[in-house]
Amino acid sequence: MAGHFTTFTRPAEIATFVPGLLGSWVVVRGTSHRTARPDRTRVGWLGWWLIVVGLNAVELVSLALGPGHAHPTISDLVNPWLLSAPARAVGFALWLGLGYWLSRR
Repeated sequence: MAGHFTTFTRPAEIATFVPGLLGSWVVVRGTSHRTARPDRTRVGWLGWWLIVVGLNAVELVSLALGPGHAHPTISDLVNPWLLSAPARAVGFALWLGLGYWLSRR
């Protein structure tokens, strides 16, 4: 359903926010009985922080250098693949699935 909305519109935002919120609630509610393995906690958090900081740095540098093909943002690189509604629907499902999978690890 979300793949049929025009990008950057209110319906597209709602169609993205609601499943994300519900998925976050399910994950938070379902993981209260689990405990982190002590041997992986610090290394895992450090790895994820490095990925998050690195991707944000790429986005910020690309935005600071200005729009255009010389310095594309991650969104600029992905948008051509998501031009059709079916492609957006598949991309949306993969994005939600990846988020769910990562949150359960």
